[in-house]
Amino acid sequence: MKNRQLITASLSVMFLLAAGVSSSRFLWATEEQPTQPVEAPPQRIPLGLYNDFTLQNAIPVYYWYRDDSQERKNPIIFTKEEVNTNLEKIAKRESHYFGSPDLHLYQACEKYKDDIHSSFFHKKKVAIIGSSTSWYESVVLSYGGSPTTISPYKITNEDARIHVLTPEEYAKNPQQFDAVIAVGSIQNTGLGRYGDAINPNADCLAMEQFQS
Repeated sequence: MKNRQLITASLSVMFLLAAGVSSSRFLWATEEQPTQPVEAPPQRIPLGLYNDFTLQNAIPVYYWYRDDSQERKNPIIFTKEEVNTNLEKIAKRESHYFGSPDLHLYQACEKYKDDIHSSFFHKKKVAIIGSSTSWYESVVLSYGGSPTTISPYKITNEDARIHVLTPEEYAKNPQQFDAVIAVGSIQNTGLGRYGDAINPNADCLAMEQFQS
């Protein structure tokens, strides 16, 4: 893929900045890696997948259990007021929930430019995967891009500058994006936390599909 830059902000948060990438659904499957959603995430790594998840015991395991497989009762609301407040904070280079990775994203946007006057996101279509707030959509707007949220959450969008799709809506009408931002989402793929199938390779499969 032309002009691809992959910037890893930490082991658990990854920004994918690419030319001509497509987003994908939240359940990934191949013939070798079938997808069967689970009713609730397991509280321990399934014994038959332990070696795959830990790379043959090379990775230490610390358990912290979360079950977010049930649908949210109340929708997330992207208000114009919230987005404008975010933009003010971003202009000051403040960070949000994830902290320092936001600063890495600012640096990446300013480092990888099409020309001396524009940031990486300038006039680009950018997909944001799995949002629960409008923060990263606001980051894209602040750098002159057009954000599209693809999230399984119920989102009520009140800001015309942001486009919102569910994975099902995207699957019916796939589209190309110039860049994808996935913060705090890919590392959860394949763990069953959101009712998705248990798959130790799901994070890698997701990134491969983002680039396809």
